[in-house]
Order: sequence, then C-alpha cells, then structure tokens
Amino acid sequence: MTGVTYILTKEEFTFDSERNEYVFKAIGTEIKIDGDAFSDTTVTLAGNILDAYPDKINSIVDHLVDEGHIDDFFDVPKDEIANKLHAPSFRIIEKEWCVLTYTEHELDDVHIISVEFSGVLNDLNYVTIDG
Repeated sequence: MTGVTYILTKEEFTFDSERNEYVFKAIGTEIKIDGDAFSDTTVTLAGNILDAYPDKINSIVDHLVDEGHIDDFFDVPKDEIANKLHAPSFRIIEKEWCVLTYTEHELDDVHIISVEFSGVLNDLNYVTIDG
C-alpha cells in the first residue's frame, strides 16, 4: 500500500448481494462499504483511508496498546506489533463510522483485532479483541 495513491471509482467495487456490501481488494487489503452507504463520498473516503494507512500505522499501534491494552493479550514488544499486524481490512458502515480489522496478524492464531474509527483514520475509538 505504500507509495500508491488510490483514486477509486464505484466501478472498481463489486457488489455482494448476500451481504449488501460493495467490496474492493488491493494488495492484500480489502475495503467493504455497506450497500446503504455506497456513494461517491464513501468511495473517495475508501481511497483516502488506503492512502493514509501506511502513515497512520504507528498511531494505530499506540491506540491498540494505550486504549485496547493489546499488550495484555499478546506477549509482543510494542515496537514489533506493526510488523506482525499485516494487511488490514476496512469496513465503511457509514460516512463517519468505519472499522479496521486484522485477521491475518502474527500475534496469535485465534484473535481478531478491530478498531472503530471515523474520518481518515484520525479519530480512533473502540478496540475489540475477539476470539
């Protein structure tokens, strides 16, 4: 994802009628937009999120440690977490409500890590560690 500028169009998304969502995949990362929220605005937001992610990974790790207490679940030094998270998936539920999820991380083989956010990964909120 690094060094790429994503200018996405609606046509680049495929519709999953069973889940009522639009899906875009690039370089191991997936973005899903709920069918009711699919618009030019949320497609632009998706591209902006993909662009911003490489620069935001350190603040995401800080949030996972400070707010999600990820270090209580996994015995990994903070400076190694970013490299072990791997590619995330993003879900845009509505313009100001999104979720970042790590399912393919190397922290363990059981847990799914999610962070709710709004904007372009600026306002990180709730962290869930499920599994």
